Amino acid sequence: MNILFKNADIITLCDDQVIKGGYLGTSDKKIKFVGTKIPEDYKYDKVIDVKGKTIMPSFSNAHCHTAMTILRSYSEGYRLQEWLNEKIFPIEDKLCKEDIYYGTMLGIAEMLRFGTTLVNDCYYFMEDAVKAYLEAGFNANVSRCVMNFFHKDDYSDDYRMKECIDLYEKYNGAGDDLIRVEMFPHAVYTCDYNYLKYASKIAKKYNMPVTSHLSENKTEVDDCIKKYGKTPVEIYKETGLLDDVSLMAHCVHLKDSDLEYLRGHYIAHNPKSNLKLGSGIADIYKYKKNGINIAIGTDGASSNNNLNMLSELNYAALLMCNKNSDPSLVSPLEILKMATLNGAKALRRETKGLLKEGFDADFIILKTDELYHYPNHNIINNIVYASTGCEVETTVCGGKILYDKGEYLSIDIEKVKFEILKIKEKLF
Repeated sequence: MNILFKNADIITLCDDQVIKGGYLGTSDKKIKFVGTKIPEDYKYDKVIDVKGKTIMPSFSNAHCHTAMTILRSYSEGYRLQEWLNEKIFPIEDKLCKEDIYYGTMLGIAEMLRFGTTLVNDCYYFMEDAVKAYLEAGFNANVSRCVMNFFHKDDYSDDYRMKECIDLYEKYNGAGDDLIRVEMFPHAVYTCDYNYLKYASKIAKKYNMPVTSHLSENKTEVDDCIKKYGKTPVEIYKETGLLDDVSLMAHCVHLKDSDLEYLRGHYIAHNPKSNLKLGSGIADIYKYKKNGINIAIGTDGASSNNNLNMLSELNYAALLMCNKNSDPSLVSPLEILKMATLNGAKALRRETKGLLKEGFDADFIILKTDELYHYPNHNIINNIVYASTGCEVETTVCGGKILYDKGEYLSIDIEKVKFEILKIKEKLF
């Protein structure tokens, strides 16, 4: 279907300009045109008047464990290691495939509500997560979390890695490329040195991009140096996980010597999760200055506690104003690109993140005339510093409207909520 959206203020992110009273036309899954006039040869099936509203690229959530919506607000007041070992890992052992399916579907609904159409989802029972993404029509880079907890050196019968490979062989490129499959070794504190090398070997064999948790908190870094005499980044470099462009989550505690190893790579900045678990504040300006690309992610809802990318980019902007005591170092436009274009690039989705001819028709329509936006000196500044996420009225993915003014067009949200409450009763 070809849909014409008219009378919109349009943020293309191709430059820093906003098209006032503009038009955007889709052609099936792609953007046909963006501008101040309708091309004479453009034929459309439907017209949507969005006068007084803003169209911009949808968000790319660069690091998430989507099904952890099940564990939202379940465990508070813990640092990372205690949170994982005492609360999260034990309850995750009780999860089943159905839990992951409905937890993922709830997460998809939440992300659509807040304007996200692409996620990097690293978790368990990922075939069932893929089922949810395909049914909802949502873009996802997925990975089966692999780890060995230092248990053994023979990995030939490792069921986690077998599931990772099976996932890749069955679903990479599925749903007309809705789904991409990646390699996700959990972290240096759950995978021994040789297992990290094994994960790197498998990733290279299948040409899987690598994503992982890295240098998330000080304890992780200190323990790694104590064990190996090297930082987590140095271990990842040695084991080959940084041989190709990777996407590393967190990277809150990087030594200056680590920065060169990560030059050209991507970091998924998770400001709210890092604050909540007491992990610290990543110096994204310093990383950016050293040639590291920055994207933004929410992490799981259990450590955030939502999947609201507008909230996340607001935190990212405010923390950077504070981190170096200089609000001029990272502009609101740069922050907005981190949550959209940079995330798409980090996930190797090269036709997402901009509103331009030939790119995927993934975008959102926001109300930008709320009282807290007036007098609206600058739309981009208002989106980053004044908005909450509730401004998102419509979310379009692949040319299809998936969320519109409270209605989910590809998800039975009442069924999902019903099943989630059943899962809560079972687990807790």
